[in-house]
Amino acid sequence: WPHVTYSLPVTYILSIYIVIKHYSHKFLRGHAFTKIYTCLLVAVVAVIFSLGIYQIYRGDLIKENFPLGMKDSEIIPDNYKATILFLRNNLTPDESFFTMTAEASWYYFIDRPSPCRFPVIIFAMPYFYQNEVVKELEKNNVKFVLYRNSYWASRFDGFSNEERLPVIAKYIRDNFIFYRKIDDNEIWIRKTEHPLNPDTR
Repeated sequence: WPHVTYSLPVTYILSIYIVIKHYSHKFLRGHAFTKIYTCLLVAVVAVIFSLGIYQIYRGDLIKENFPLGMKDSEIIPDNYKATILFLRNNLTPDESFFTMTAEASWYYFIDRPSPCRFPVIIFAMPYFYQNEVVKELEKNNVKFVLYRNSYWASRFDGFSNEERLPVIAKYIRDNFIFYRKIDDNEIWIRKTEHPLNPDTR
C-alpha cells in the first residue's frame, strides 16, 4: 500500500494530461461551449492538478523517498543496527555477505557488493537464475547469510523466500548453519566457518 500511496499523485496528473490531450478536443468540438464553460473546465483541471501537487508536499513524499542530506543512522531501522555492526566487524575484506530477504539496502549498510547480480533476490525466481545465484555464492566466498527477518516485502504475496526460491534455499541449508539471531535478523554462517562457540564474536 505505501507504493500505491506514493504513486497516486503522479498517476493522477498523468491521467489528467492524457484526457486533456487526447479527448478534450473531441468533447469540445461536439458541443457549443462558450468561453465561460471553457474557463470553468480549465479551472477544474487546475484545481485537481494543484491538489495532486499539494498531496506530494503535504505527505512530504519527496523527502521520504529521496532523503538527501540525512545521515544513514537516521534512516536505518533500530532493529537493523546491531546486525549491521556485527556483519561489519566479522567480515574480512575478502569475505562476502548475502541476504535472502527482499532488501538490497543491506549491501549498502555494510558497504559490500552483492555476491550475485540480484541484490533483490526475488528477481531470481526462474530456476536458471537460481542456479546462477548458487554458482555465484559458491565462487564469491560468502561467509554469512541473512536468511530471514520480519521485513514485510519478503512475504508480500503470502509466500516466504524459502518457498519462492527453493534452489537457493536448499543450497543455503546444505552449506550454511544457523549462527545467531540479532533482534529479528536470522544469521547463518558457512559450515566450514562455524566456530565451536557460536556466541563468540
